[in-house]
Amino acid sequence: MMETLQEVDVRPNAQTVRRRRFQLRLVFLSLMGLLILGVLLFWGIRWYQYSRSHVSTDNAQIEGHLVRVAPRVGGYVQAVLVEDDQPVTAGQLLVVIDSTDYVLQVRQAEAALAVARAGLESARTALAVARAQRDQAAVALHLAEQEAARVRRLQADGAVTQQQVDRTLAALEEAQARYQLTEAQLRNAQVQIAQAEAHVHQMEAALAQARQQLSYTQVRAPISGQVAKKSVEPGQFVQPGQPLMVVVGDTEVWVVANLKETDLAEVRPGQPVDIEVDAYPDHSFRGVVASIAGAAGVKFALIPPDNAVGNFVKVTQKVPVKIRFETPLDPAYPLRPGMNVVVHIQTR
Repeated sequence: MMETLQEVDVRPNAQTVRRRRFQLRLVFLSLMGLLILGVLLFWGIRWYQYSRSHVSTDNAQIEGHLVRVAPRVGGYVQAVLVEDDQPVTAGQLLVVIDSTDYVLQVRQAEAALAVARAGLESARTALAVARAQRDQAAVALHLAEQEAARVRRLQADGAVTQQQVDRTLAALEEAQARYQLTEAQLRNAQVQIAQAEAHVHQMEAALAQARQQLSYTQVRAPISGQVAKKSVEPGQFVQPGQPLMVVVGDTEVWVVANLKETDLAEVRPGQPVDIEVDAYPDHSFRGVVASIAGAAGVKFALIPPDNAVGNFVKVTQKVPVKIRFETPLDPAYPLRPGMNVVVHIQTR
C-alpha cells in the first residue's frame, strides 16, 4: 500500500519576502546615503579650502582697445574703402573726404607765402641800401670832424677867417644830421626786416596748416584691428569729430573683473588667476592680477550717487580689477571684447 506523503511548503510566505526586501532596501539606501554624505563632505571640505584661498566672480568681461574713428575736417564723403568686420592695418586708408576746398586753401597759402618772401627780399634790399647810406654818412661825418678840428687849430693861430670857421662847423652839423638820418633809416629797415621775416614765418605756418588740413581728408586707421559699427556712406556730409566707425584692436586683450569690496582684502597684483571663458567651456586660460582700480565702479558712473541726500541704503560696491593674460593666446580661441568670463584669483 502506497503511503501518501503530505507535501510540506518550504517557500517563505509573502510577509517574510516583503520584510526581507524592505531590509535590503533599507541597507541599500543607508549605504547610498552614507556614500552621498561622504561625497558631499569631501566636496564641502574641498570647497571650503578652495574658498579660503581663492576669490571668484562671474562679473567679468574681456576688454580691449576700441578706437572710434572720426574725421578732423568736414566735407562730403568721396569714398568709403572698408566694410564692417573687415580687418585693417594701422595707417590703412578708410574714408576719403572731398578735398577740393582744401586744395584751394593750400594754393592760396602758397601764393601768400610767395608774396611774403618777395616782401622779405625787398626789405633785405632796403636794409642793404640803408646800411650803405649809413656807412657813407659815417665817412662824411668823420671827414667833417677832422676838417673842423683842423680849422679850430688854424683859428687859434689866426690863419683862417671866421667865415671859414662858420662854414666848416655848418658842414659838420650837416654831416651829423645826415648820419643820424641814415641811422634812423637803418633801424627802420631792420624793423621792416623783422616784420617781413615774421610775416614769412606766419605764411609758412599757414601753408603747413593748409597742407595738414588737406591730409586730414584721408581718414586712416589709427590701429590694426577689425572694423565695426560703420556708419558712413559715400556722398554723406560729415562734421569734424563725427563717429564714422570703430576699429577693434587685435594686439591686446585683458579681463576686467568687478569684485565685491568685501573680497578685496587679500587680492594683490601678481596673484595667479584661472580664467574660464563662457564661449570656450572646455578650454582654460591663465592670467595674473595686473592692477586694482583706485575707486569703485560706481564713482565712474555718469551720475554718481550722492549718499549725503535722501534715504541711504548700503549697497556692496564693486571694484574693477584688471587681469592680463599670462601666456600667448591661442588663435584657435579668439577672445573678443565684451565676452563673459569667470575668474578665480588665488589669494593664498
